[in-house]
Amino acid sequence: MLSIESQGIKIEQPQIKGYIEGLSLKTDPYHNFPTAFDDIIIQGGEMNVTGSGGLWYTAPGSINGTNGFYTIGINQQGIIYHRCFYQILPTLY
Repeated sequence: MLSIESQGIKIEQPQIKGYIEGLSLKTDPYHNFPTAFDDIIIQGGEMNVTGSGGLWYTAPGSINGTNGFYTIGINQQGIIYHRCFYQILPTLY
């Protein structure tokens, strides 16, 4: 559990209880990476709270030699509504 004691805020690590239906329709490797990664991203990733009270996790990684970061969005009921890998684009300088 994370805690910001001075503000009385406590956030528990979510338990994954399912996925929204639309995620199964995404078959490219940037969306369809192994679900075993989800717990790793949640346990070790950087967390932010969304405006709707969900949790958004970001963790560095790679797919097929392409560096980037994995993102997971999970709502208060434990349902993952977003999972995607974003590659790091080279700078044009």
